[in-house]
Amino acid sequence: MNTNSQNLSQQAGQVQGQAQVYSYYIIHNIYNLRLILLVLLQPTTSSRYINKVTAFHMHVQEKTDQMMGGISNTAQLVKESCQQAGEQMKAKAQDATEAVKNAIGANK
Repeated sequence: MNTNSQNLSQQAGQVQGQAQVYSYYIIHNIYNLRLILLVLLQPTTSSRYINKVTAFHMHVQEKTDQMMGGISNTAQLVKESCQQAGEQMKAKAQDATEAVKNAIGANK
C-alpha cells in the first residue's frame, strides 16, 4: 500500500514538472508572438514603446529562467536522494550478506 502511494506521489510530481515545462514554452512563445505582432502592426512605433516591450520581454525571460532553475534544482535534489537511497540499500545488503556468512561460518 505504501509503495502505491509512493508511486502515485512520484507520478504526480512528474506530471507537475511536465506541466511547468509546458507552461514555460507556452508563455515564452506567447510573448515572442506578441512582440512580433507589435512590431509588424505598428511599424512607426516609438522607441519608448519598443523599450517597454523589450523590458517586459526581459522580465518574462527572467521569470521563466527562475522557474526553470527551480525545476533543475528539484531534479538535482531528487537525483541525490535516489543516489543516497541506493547507497543505503547497498550497505544494508552488504551487512545482511556478512551476517549470513557469519551465521554459516563462511567468514572463518
